[in-house]
Amino acid sequence: IDIHLRTGAGGVHAYLPLHTPTSSSSSTKHPSSNRASSSHRSSGRSEPFRSRAWYPWPYCPARPLEPILLVLLCLLGVFIELFIGNRGWRPLYKSDGHFADAHANNWQHALMYAGFAVSGVVELIGYFTPLPPGTEQGFLSLAFLVETLLMGTHTKPNALDQLVHTLLTGIMIACIVASAAEIAAPRSLLLALLRAMLVLFQGTWFWHVGAIMFKGESTAQQWCR
Repeated sequence: IDIHLRTGAGGVHAYLPLHTPTSSSSSTKHPSSNRASSSHRSSGRSEPFRSRAWYPWPYCPARPLEPILLVLLCLLGVFIELFIGNRGWRPLYKSDGHFADAHANNWQHALMYAGFAVSGVVELIGYFTPLPPGTEQGFLSLAFLVETLLMGTHTKPNALDQLVHTLLTGIMIACIVASAAEIAAPRSLLLALLRAMLVLFQGTWFWHVGAIMFKGESTAQQWCR
């Protein structure tokens, strides 16, 4: 830093170079830290953003709580679909070798849960062992694909049931596209936020479908009107 001094009496001009020892020593001792700080100065982050299939919880960032909950809750869903409310487990086939039509929906729902459970297992593997980039998002996209195929192809008994499942299918397709797009653009914060919003939208719409279809016959008739 050059300091310009001007004297009022003699009109003498002097330029004094001023060197601060702290800045010079820090620049010589830690050049890599200076480069790192300058490289992230524009974003204000210690590391550049990179999307992932799950994110750590702020109160327990060192543990993969989201994948653990995903696996446990999906296994609970499979158990409820195939065991709860029935004497023993619900078989997929009858004794004569034909499909058990009464249990078809339960097996469809159990298969959807199983797809997301597999995605959670892959996320846990990725937590302990490095996986190729995009692996977790790829399995998440496959889980959404399984969900979409099962939800969009099973039989609907009436027009209202067909309508609500069609709306659900559209949201699921959007989740597939957003998750797959994150593989191609892992630095996109917009895609990560879009997927989070679509998953939230899908979950809340599941609750809405339950209220529309199973709250009572009068409620379904009102929606039909």
